[in-house]
Amino acid sequence: MWKDRNEIFSIDGGAEDELFPKFAFDRNRDLNLFDAIPRILQIFGNKLSRLAIASWFIADCSYLDDQPPKDVLQGDPDWVIDAARDEMEEVSHG
Repeated sequence: MWKDRNEIFSIDGGAEDELFPKFAFDRNRDLNLFDAIPRILQIFGNKLSRLAIASWFIADCSYLDDQPPKDVLQGDPDWVIDAARDEMEEVSHG
């Protein structure tokens, strides 16, 4: 399972529900997970909460010319991976 291998994340939906990000699944590939998602989660490691990760994906990112990472995933996944690295450099430098 993707979650067991830390290839996807979820947030608590209450009442024993888990909410998975639909933007993580590629509609053009039979809803398979975008390859970049596990790589980004590896970059974030355990330094960000699941809610912080979800927020990062949907918020405008200056590194991505003020686009949210979720909107860039399909067109330029390597750029999103680079943005995740940049985010973690900022976190580590405080």
